[in-house]
Amino acid sequence: MSSPCFADGDVPVSSPSLAPHASFPPAPFCTSCSTAVAARYSQPRISTAMLLLYVTTLLWATAPLAQAFSGTPSRRSPLNPTSCPLECECERSDARVVIFCLRGTLNDSNFVNILHAVPDDTTHLEIRPPHGLRNEFHWNDNINRLQKLRSLRLIDCQIPSMSAMLRLPNLRHMDLSRNRIDRLTLGFFSHLPRLETLDLSFNLLNVVPSSVFTYLRELKSLSVSGNRLTDIPPSLFSRSASVRSLEFDGNLIPVTKINALISTVSDSLERLELNNCYLNDSVRDLRLEKTSRLKQLGLAQNSLHAIPTAVLQKAPSLEVLNLAGNAISSVPPCAFCGTNLTRLSLAHNRLEKDSLNPESFAQVHLTSLDLSFNLFGPSFDSAQLGHAQPTLETLHLSGNGLLKFEESHIHTLERLENLHFAANEIDYIPAALPLRYSQLKFLNLSGNALDSLPDNLPALLPRLESVDLSHNLLSALPISLVNSWISQMDLVYLHGNPWDCRCAIQHLQHQMRQRYRYRIQLSYDRTLCAEPELLKGQPVHRVENINDCAVLFGARYGITQSSEMAILLLLLLAVFLFVSLVTITLYYGRTNRFKGSYVTREHSRTKLSPTSTYGYSPSPSSVIEPLSPSPIPPPPPPPGAPSMYASYD
Repeated sequence: MSSPCFADGDVPVSSPSLAPHASFPPAPFCTSCSTAVAARYSQPRISTAMLLLYVTTLLWATAPLAQAFSGTPSRRSPLNPTSCPLECECERSDARVVIFCLRGTLNDSNFVNILHAVPDDTTHLEIRPPHGLRNEFHWNDNINRLQKLRSLRLIDCQIPSMSAMLRLPNLRHMDLSRNRIDRLTLGFFSHLPRLETLDLSFNLLNVVPSSVFTYLRELKSLSVSGNRLTDIPPSLFSRSASVRSLEFDGNLIPVTKINALISTVSDSLERLELNNCYLNDSVRDLRLEKTSRLKQLGLAQNSLHAIPTAVLQKAPSLEVLNLAGNAISSVPPCAFCGTNLTRLSLAHNRLEKDSLNPESFAQVHLTSLDLSFNLFGPSFDSAQLGHAQPTLETLHLSGNGLLKFEESHIHTLERLENLHFAANEIDYIPAALPLRYSQLKFLNLSGNALDSLPDNLPALLPRLESVDLSHNLLSALPISLVNSWISQMDLVYLHGNPWDCRCAIQHLQHQMRQRYRYRIQLSYDRTLCAEPELLKGQPVHRVENINDCAVLFGARYGITQSSEMAILLLLLLAVFLFVSLVTITLYYGRTNRFKGSYVTREHSRTKLSPTSTYGYSPSPSSVIEPLSPSPIPPPPPPPGAPSMYASYD
């Protein structure tokens, strides 16, 4: 009779139905059982495939970890059209192809690449650097292939000279301001028959030849501001009878020369800018009698001590007047009588609380008044504005030392919609504002000390359409405010603030991208991250992964939420693997101990059959039979007790 192999625990199990002292015959040694038991205990519970899975998971988790510690957030390459230069951004509509190259630090090679890459049907090309940077390249005649070009703006590119080979028959607007052009010749403009506006401001011109604009018969606007001109030929526009705007700011042209020039275009002239021309008292000799269509006049920064009322009365159509940056200390009664004035700037003068007369603005219909950077102080009262109160829609009180939103500042201005409080000392917006502020459509708070905005701002300014919050101390905005208030705005100026890009400002970034077409006007190139150090100086709208908000420690080190979660996952995996390895080690140690016992018995040929008798016990431990008989016999029954054992005689 063959002996069974013990599979359940590898030892025989007693049956409680058997007699307590029934004995089994000795079982022969089972070699196959020993081998099976040893194999069972030596088989690993965790397979090689599982270990490979652990390693693969570990490698997958460390991929974002490398990015997290690299210090540079991931960037997706901008999706540019194949015909758009890498240095530029391109916009195409039904009738326009607009190219903006605003990166800065462009050289001759970059300029050539741009001209080769732009589409032939480009209608608008603008190249200028962002704030704080500059371009530097020379003129290139390859621009002539853009025969459909209507607007060309090459600003602050350090161009030393134009080319006589310039041929752009459809060009209407050309801006070459802030370059290094030091001379003009007839050939520069001889093949621009449709040019209407020309801006040569802030170059190095010493003289303008009398015949240089002979072929510009459709020229309507010329700016030569910020050059070194001391003379201007009176016959400059002998062939251009439709000139409407002249800008001579910052030159030293005598009033007599100016009078001679404007007499040749007096029938069409609508705008004349003579700001910072050192006119002083000679402004009284300005002859405006024949400029019946003159609507805008600039006399800022000419060291004027009084308002030149007599000169102004010779321009009955005058609507816009700039007297900023002078030394005017009072505004006499009827100072602007005889004009059609609607917009007036008296900024950067010496006006004080008592400088305005109740009749100062009599007989004019002022809708905009600029009193910025004067000496009114925090006690300014709108009642001082006299005749301007019923019609005023825009008021500038920037730089007057205002401390907070006082009711007296605007309480008499029923039609006020635009208010400028820039460059004051306002450090907070209260939770409640005077009722008059609720009618505002535009509010300028630039250059104050705001570091936060109240959550109920939409209720305080329900009609607001545009706001300027630039150059404050804002580092973040509440998400609720961005979604419920800024999202409803037309224009929001945010540059010059120390924006914190460590945490989630994806809502603000989303709003900026929604207004991307206004990026130049809203100074996106100056809306920069201040924190963390790794992102400092980068434009907010371009930085990637700022929509991640780190959970534990990532914000301190510039690590995004996804990267931080990868690190946490890696730590969990590491703990799991460590525990698994410890478990496997302990398991193999236990297996080796059992394995050694069976090998010893196999070599000694010890039989696995028990020889001892068993007694019944309700204890679970009595179910399993020991491998060797117990050396201690069972205790004898007490005297006089009946025997528990059956006798088999």
